[in-house]
Amino acid sequence: MILRTCTMGDLSLLEQWDPTGEMWVGDKVGWLHDRVSDKNICMLVGESTLDRRPLAWGAIQITTEFFVLSWFVAPPHRRCGLGLKMAQMLASMVEDGYGPVKAKINTSRPYSERIAIRLGMVTEGGLLETGEKWWVMRGRS
Repeated sequence: MILRTCTMGDLSLLEQWDPTGEMWVGDKVGWLHDRVSDKNICMLVGESTLDRRPLAWGAIQITTEFFVLSWFVAPPHRRCGLGLKMAQMLASMVEDGYGPVKAKINTSRPYSERIAIRLGMVTEGGLLETGEKWWVMRGRS
């Protein structure tokens, strides 16, 4: 998988991957615009190295204290390791020494929790009101 920058031109692709709104918070156009225009968020699309077919998206958000990783795999390409590959690629892009690497994962998504575990993350704190938990990568600070 290779990564390229996500743009507003990818809106139809993301809508196709998630027609029910699993990843969206609020307005779809606004959600994507907020992420691709924010200098503290690097949003990327993962494509097949063979035919450049889009497979997944991932993001790295830079906060004042830590990095936040997020990932989403297109439904037809799930269950073949692409979520873990995307998360690993994102984690490898984060500079050591800046701060912890975290992910906020909804507890109704056990597959994302399994990816976090394989990435070397552990839970941090309790359940949030949103049904999510913070995960933090061990050995990174």
